[in-house]
Amino acid sequence: MCVRVADRVIMFGLTAVLFLIAISSIQMANGATRYVQITSQVVNIRSAPTTGARRVAKARRDDVFQLEKEEGKWFSIHLFSGGRRYIYKSLAKPIPYTPEIPELLSTRREIFKALHQAEERARREAARRYPPEAKPSKNLQRDQLLNDLYKLKVMHDFDVQPAIHRRIVLEGLRKGW
Repeated sequence: MCVRVADRVIMFGLTAVLFLIAISSIQMANGATRYVQITSQVVNIRSAPTTGARRVAKARRDDVFQLEKEEGKWFSIHLFSGGRRYIYKSLAKPIPYTPEIPELLSTRREIFKALHQAEERARREAARRYPPEAKPSKNLQRDQLLNDLYKLKVMHDFDVQPAIHRRIVLEGLRKGW
């Protein structure tokens, strides 16, 4: 009985992820999605729209991120965990952008696997610091921060734009990588 419930939870989670990715793809096709490009050498990505907020990761010049909205002097961007992250407006600019994934299937598969490994690493480290059964909200917050940090590193290591993350994940899930 427990296995069936666990299987249903996993399937529900995968269905929710696929739904969000599909919605995003539809938005991209309709031109509704906007992007920002980093204009400074290195830019702190923050957890809240203030310079005193925790630094989640560092973006590099020419990185492109999906723009969620503008909040005063900040761009709210989409990162890998789904949480809102922020970049100071003067360090980036809105641009027209069409996400392009790497041509080689083998490269896309490698990226997908590296993203999965980054996610597993984030989950392990978050659980080690904040056991999920003892501190579930702290664990989730830490897991999201580490996911964003490690997955951005993967995108940099492969020299691909962070904005293609969803397309790589969708393809990997569809093809069972």
